[in-house]
Amino acid sequence: MKIRQLFRKAVKENFIIVAISTGLTMNEYHNPIVVNLIEDCCPDYWELLTPSAYLVFFRSKHSASRNQAEKLIEGIRNLILHDEKFEYFKVGINEGVVLTELDWRGRVTFPPVGEAVLKATKNEKGKQDFAQQNFQADQ
Repeated sequence: MKIRQLFRKAVKENFIIVAISTGLTMNEYHNPIVVNLIEDCCPDYWELLTPSAYLVFFRSKHSASRNQAEKLIEGIRNLILHDEKFEYFKVGINEGVVLTELDWRGRVTFPPVGEAVLKATKNEKGKQDFAQQNFQADQ
């Protein structure tokens, strides 16, 4: 057994999950902009799931997490509404318990998995929903 495996543990924890996707493949125009928005919000974990989808995770127990998630959604929303190159993008959000792995410092080391992640990807909203202000998280 490797030493680093001794200091990891699987836990169930509450996360806010933001799913960002497009029907098209991310390209050299989209990717740096989306990655900068994600990094500016300091998520606990994020990954490029496919060439057309990101999953971003914020721990619910941190008081600033909800604000950071809303900041990310607002940034993507502004791109969708004001940049025609982002008009096919969609954003989903959900909050729920997922299974993940933490290192000895409490950092997420394994992509969180669970039904809450699937719900975030299924309730994605696009340009028309943002224009009508019909976007909110499942609670």
